[in-house]
Amino acid sequence: MKIKSIICCRRFEKDPETIAYSPANVDEVANLIQTQKNNNEMLVCLPVYVTSAYVLYDLDYNITYGSNSYIVNTKPFGFSKFYIPVKDVTLVQEADIDLDHH
Repeated sequence: MKIKSIICCRRFEKDPETIAYSPANVDEVANLIQTQKNNNEMLVCLPVYVTSAYVLYDLDYNITYGSNSYIVNTKPFGFSKFYIPVKDVTLVQEADIDLDHH
């Protein structure tokens, strides 16, 4: 199980950013977002990791950092489709986080 991209979005100016972790690589995510923008569609559907309660997986909450490494305490349950308004996506970042070997 790997996190291949990190997606940040913001619904309202004063709200903190929502961070979603995706098994899709950054090129796939960027292409989906760009396609939706070009088609003037309001939502983009992205695969993101979720907990067993289908809540967005929070890597920072589920990780313990050591001096030179980290341990993933709880892995995601799986992934689900997450609909994000295209205009609210603020960042798509490439990631290479292996959740199985930490």
